[in-house]
Amino acid sequence: MTLACITAELKQTLCPGRIQQVTPVDEHALGFEVYAGGARHPLLVALHPNSARVHTVSY
Repeated sequence: MTLACITAELKQTLCPGRIQQVTPVDEHALGFEVYAGGARHPLLVALHPNSARVHTVSY
């Protein structure tokens, strides 16, 4: 259920969207700049063994 909620929230914010930039954050994480709905949305995808996560980022 948690994954379904996360997917629905990201889909609402980022779809349809286009990845503008990909930035390596560290060994296990990537930062994406997604352009959707007339705005840029930073997205962090981290695959750390003990703290995997995906979320939008606010400046």
